[in-house]
Amino acid sequence: MKGKNIYDRNVVFISVDPWKEERWARKQMLAWLLSYRFKNVVYYVAPGSSERSLPHLRRIKSNLYLVDVPCIPKFLQGSALSKLGVLIPSSVLCFLLLLLGSKEPIFVTYHSTNFAFTKKLASIFGKSLICYDLTDDWSEFQIPEGAVKNKIKQAEEKAVKEADVVFAVSKKLYEAARKINPKTYYLPNATDVDSFRRTTTDIPVSPEIMRIPGPRIGYIGKIALWKTDFDLLEYLARTRPDWSLVFLGPVVREANLPADKLSEHTNVHFLGPRNYNSLPEYIKGFDVCILPHVVDPLTNSMDPIKLYDYLATGKQIVSTPVAEAIKFKGVIRIAYSNDEFVKQIGEAIQHSRDYNPAGQLEIAGQHSWESRAAELARIIESNSEAITTAQT
Repeated sequence: MKGKNIYDRNVVFISVDPWKEERWARKQMLAWLLSYRFKNVVYYVAPGSSERSLPHLRRIKSNLYLVDVPCIPKFLQGSALSKLGVLIPSSVLCFLLLLLGSKEPIFVTYHSTNFAFTKKLASIFGKSLICYDLTDDWSEFQIPEGAVKNKIKQAEEKAVKEADVVFAVSKKLYEAARKINPKTYYLPNATDVDSFRRTTTDIPVSPEIMRIPGPRIGYIGKIALWKTDFDLLEYLARTRPDWSLVFLGPVVREANLPADKLSEHTNVHFLGPRNYNSLPEYIKGFDVCILPHVVDPLTNSMDPIKLYDYLATGKQIVSTPVAEAIKFKGVIRIAYSNDEFVKQIGEAIQHSRDYNPAGQLEIAGQHSWESRAAELARIIESNSEAITTAQT
């Protein structure tokens, strides 16, 4: 890539997350913002991650394209047709990249299961830059100890080693990956500062929230068995029936049972997912924002986006002591036990009228998605000579 303008290249995201208008997470944010810096951006939903029943190709904006082609249904997997599950979507992606005139494209890929595919795809175009974005410790995802866990860990290490550039979302992931690949960069999550800071203005509170009695203790995001501390929430709902617990976000299937049990408390309200752009209107009605995550190797490798969103709202925050929350302990409340969690929320409510959010708003301003995209682009530019050459 030497001697050529890196920003004349196309960027291809090989994502494990479908493109959802109601949920803008790291991958979508970076893809959207990089489209303002690079020639074209293609967001490809990897086989197995699609939630669609029919192929979906869309031009999201003038130079941002979505490729979401479902793989072969599970009941056909293992049959002669199963190979089409990868062949069809990858062919569609290749055809689009050729139409866009992709020469020496830049790939940003997620999860080791997609790394071999990314390398093979890169080889078609001769020379490419392959970036591996580490967002979780995948070996810790409810996988029993043993051969499967070790296999995933080895695959992750192989992807980190062979990538031209590695981004790590948390300090834990950064320190581990840096030992394998010196071209590893700490690139934490961020927030849409302008959007979430609207809660400090006179925007109306969502009527749906207003119907719920206060004080309201709020949470936004996915409710999942592997990260949500249901014991803590059960204790909170039971000991403070005068507080309303409000959850905005999808309940992952395996969490249905504990969520149903928690909702038996009349002060617990699961509202489901809401459009991303409407979240500030809901959060404005919260008295306190919470991050009730279990503390274990998996959650300590994560960097919750909701934490940055909370910071930008100016609302007081109470969190369990997960690693990436502790780094903000100067402006958020960290609770090390169930009793302390309840106590910290109570103190936050008590001091809500005289709370000055200036400190946390200043910190939130340092963690915008725009700044993250700019840093990612700078890293790509500085590594533009680290070319992955086609293997013949």
